[in-house]
Amino acid sequence: RDLHRLIRRQRQMCIRDRLSSLSTSIDTMGEEPKWWDKNWSYREKIEIPIPSNIEYLKNQPIDIKIIFKNKCWTKNETETSIRVCQWNGIEWNELESQIYNLKFSQVGNYIEECGVVFLIPETATGKETYYVYYDENEKSKTEYPDHVNIEEKFLYQEPIPGQKINVKFYAIKQEEYYTYYVAQEGELLDQPLSQNIVKLVDGTKKITPDTLEQFLQLSYSYYYGCTDDEFSSTAEKLVSKRIDVDGNLMVKFTISSKSDRGEIASTNTYTYYYCPTSDKKIRAHVRHEFLEDQYLPECVLYWDGSFGTLSSFKFKSNAIKELNFGKILPYLHIYGEDGIVKEYKLDENPYYKTSKKFLMNEEDVDLGEEAWVSFDGADKTHAVLLSSNKNIVKQGSGERDGIQVKGFQVELINIPGLEADFTQVHLMRNAYENGVYDLQIPGDLVVEFDAEFFTSDTINYEKMGQEAEIFQSLAKLNPTDGEQYSSDNSENNGEKFTLTVFAHAAPSFPLGNLLSVLTGKNLSYISAEIY
Repeated sequence: RDLHRLIRRQRQMCIRDRLSSLSTSIDTMGEEPKWWDKNWSYREKIEIPIPSNIEYLKNQPIDIKIIFKNKCWTKNETETSIRVCQWNGIEWNELESQIYNLKFSQVGNYIEECGVVFLIPETATGKETYYVYYDENEKSKTEYPDHVNIEEKFLYQEPIPGQKINVKFYAIKQEEYYTYYVAQEGELLDQPLSQNIVKLVDGTKKITPDTLEQFLQLSYSYYYGCTDDEFSSTAEKLVSKRIDVDGNLMVKFTISSKSDRGEIASTNTYTYYYCPTSDKKIRAHVRHEFLEDQYLPECVLYWDGSFGTLSSFKFKSNAIKELNFGKILPYLHIYGEDGIVKEYKLDENPYYKTSKKFLMNEEDVDLGEEAWVSFDGADKTHAVLLSSNKNIVKQGSGERDGIQVKGFQVELINIPGLEADFTQVHLMRNAYENGVYDLQIPGDLVVEFDAEFFTSDTINYEKMGQEAEIFQSLAKLNPTDGEQYSSDNSENNGEKFTLTVFAHAAPSFPLGNLLSVLTGKNLSYISAEIY
């Protein structure tokens, strides 16, 4: 344990040295570089927070707020005088950029501040400098490629009557492929889905069940009683949704949800940056709020409050091709509070009819400083990273800070022709410490943190520390102020309609859908999908 702590301290010192050497290398390059374009009157120097000479940091997004010292002509996000330029010591390079959150001055088409997004270029050496150029006079419209987009979509499948994949979501599209979607509302095999991030398989052009690869659900959930029905989650009910930014390099949107009982609420803002590498990541600012006190019975010894859930799953169907998807990876790794990475072997084909739980209270596995958890194997890593393992609880009378990790595996469905297996790991309340179990959730509890959902086929758990350090550094650069949930929010689900459908002279088998699943034969049946 002491050796691991020493190694971590040395690595942190190395990163700090790199950060400090970055500004030193810039300062020793000599005089300020010549002007990029004489048609621009002003410039502001950008100090990036990570050392750009490291190969792994190429194409990392930089998202900063710029406050302008002079007049900056800007009409909107594309009609602007703002340009981001890199000086490499020999020549200037204009970089693709995006602006958002424009704060306009009171007179004319001028802004006082805005957010600026750009990527560290492939040509970065660590000795280059970055500038924002701007002018008080009108400039031509920027014509950068639109790399990312956000769309509203819907997915429905009912392999067994009453067991549905039924979800409305925001889909994120990079170039011609979908990379993620985030559920606004819906259900998967009776499980509520709001605030669920879904990583899609590479090369997805049409979202179908067999393109789903991995889940990270950032809702708050817990059992308030001893039966399966006494379960509450902010994944249950959509309150509102909105697209905040839809730009050429970054998209951002916010989803607010609450439990059916109305005692807990979540307001999460999701951000996706254009990522031209094979590694993919999406970030979220998460805010959970309790609106009334909850006293849990002693029978609730496991699911006493989950801030987020990383899920690995596997579906197999003999009859429906699109229901063959997912894979349970063989290992779970956790960066523990003692500074040691803990490894757990998972069952890749669980056969347990009831949940087989692991990492129970008595094991008391808490997240450490690097604050990450991963499912991984030889060729794939899916991980959730937090900006910190501390100051997660923003307020809450008597509530202990920190994150405790728990998990379980279960065979959810096993009938002839259809199998569904799940493995989940939960980021839980730090309810158990030194033999003392806290069963009271205060009504003023506010949990708030930044998270990243990260997938890689090149980075394994042994290198997750570098991704954690990058994410934590960038999260400090561009903190997001949490938006407080209001119980007075009106539900923004749209007007409700009733539709009746009559089918005439259509040959079909009674229960044809179920018989198809059970027998593996293509028996005709009627279904309807409404868009």
